[in-house]
Amino acid sequence: MSGRMKQKPDKIVNVSLLSFWTLPTTARLAVETVPPLVAEGSVAVFNILEKKGLIIGYGWFRGNRVEQKAAIEAYQVLENSHTPGPANTGRETIKPNGSLIIQSVRKQDAGTYTVVTVKADLTNVSASGQLQVYSLLRQPSIQVNDSMVRQKGNRVVITCVTNETDISIKWIFNKQQLKAAKNIFLSKDSKNLTIDPIKKENAGEYQCEIFNIGTSNRSEIFELKVKGRENSRALGVGAITGIMIGVLLVLTPLAVLGRLIFLHRVDNNATTNGPVYSGRETLYPNGTLLIWNVTQRDTGSYTLLVTKNDLQTEIQTGHLHVHPPVARPSLQASNTTVTEHEGPVVLTCLTDETGVSIRWFFKGQSLLLAERMTLSSDNSTLTIDPVSREDTGDYQCEASNRGSSSRSNPLRLRVTWQENSRALGVGAITGIVIGVLLVLTPLAVLGRFIFLHRVSGPFSGASAQGTMTG
Repeated sequence: MSGRMKQKPDKIVNVSLLSFWTLPTTARLAVETVPPLVAEGSVAVFNILEKKGLIIGYGWFRGNRVEQKAAIEAYQVLENSHTPGPANTGRETIKPNGSLIIQSVRKQDAGTYTVVTVKADLTNVSASGQLQVYSLLRQPSIQVNDSMVRQKGNRVVITCVTNETDISIKWIFNKQQLKAAKNIFLSKDSKNLTIDPIKKENAGEYQCEIFNIGTSNRSEIFELKVKGRENSRALGVGAITGIMIGVLLVLTPLAVLGRLIFLHRVDNNATTNGPVYSGRETLYPNGTLLIWNVTQRDTGSYTLLVTKNDLQTEIQTGHLHVHPPVARPSLQASNTTVTEHEGPVVLTCLTDETGVSIRWFFKGQSLLLAERMTLSSDNSTLTIDPVSREDTGDYQCEASNRGSSSRSNPLRLRVTWQENSRALGVGAITGIVIGVLLVLTPLAVLGRFIFLHRVSGPFSGASAQGTMTG
């Protein structure tokens, strides 16, 4: 259906969107969500793709239907004016390029969003996009019924404590995912890990990791100690003046207690390598142990046993933590070429690493945040809004843990600008007013339509006309 409506001068034409809802068959429009999966508390951007023709107005709606209660905001391009709708929470705004920005995203923001564009020829096109939101998980903790258990028949129950919902749980043993064994049992929800009966090889460091579709978090390390049966005469006769059982970086020179030895007799300076000797350990006369070319397999607890001439013993336990090298992150941008004063530009640091910190660099230097820049709670997303010409340059993100760091390849952001731009090109039309697109009355789903008024020229005083296509 098509038709025309006439109005008297200085009167705005009110047209219901439903009356011209049928779109041209050649119309194409798409919506891209950046990032596609958004962390709670960060910024979400809906970009409009494949725009064609002169667009003079945008309207965004919550859900996949264009209706009054779902209206978020309307934007009039030529007047650069915004009109909020009933579904606006104060965190949403439309940028000059039609993008919808949602600040401080919440879980209830997840769902479908629809945009309607109005062109200068009074036709409109719509498209929808999806927003997925995930929560940043709080760190779980570990509880255990007995942190020091004996071998032979004893059992231990380790519990992962968390208040998070809609998560999965996995267990980590000595920095690796826990492998199945005949004496290891998991509860249905994986929160409880039972080891029954306990064995010597079950001693070590345990963590539980909770995760959902977007993020994960690990507990602090819990060390399970397994105590063997007592042996009152482990060495027999006191001929050996000092023995170190196991290996560890000796933290203090305990030689004052007797010569510290790595399976070593002090009286004849004889050293015997133990069954776990790898060829990378070196023992010094003062008892210090040096481990060369440390790997993640060296992570764990080490025990030092010192025996003096009177057969009195001293035991010292220490821990060695080995952090794996951090893999290189990658950088993703919502747009690498943007016009000055537009935006936003959203830069996202992508990494599969957990337990890392993220820093941002601009032109090889640590980024100094301007008022136009915001970081997400985990620093993985940098938003620049609006963009300035001084933002042109190379950006990088760096992921680091306590042992190493890695920086992404540079991503170049280009900012263009025009000294004297003219929105319409020809100065014949001296004023264009876009009526409120949002629904202000039940008659207008997008709001008041468009009135083109020629102030001077051959059409002065003529009636404005709006064409409906349907």
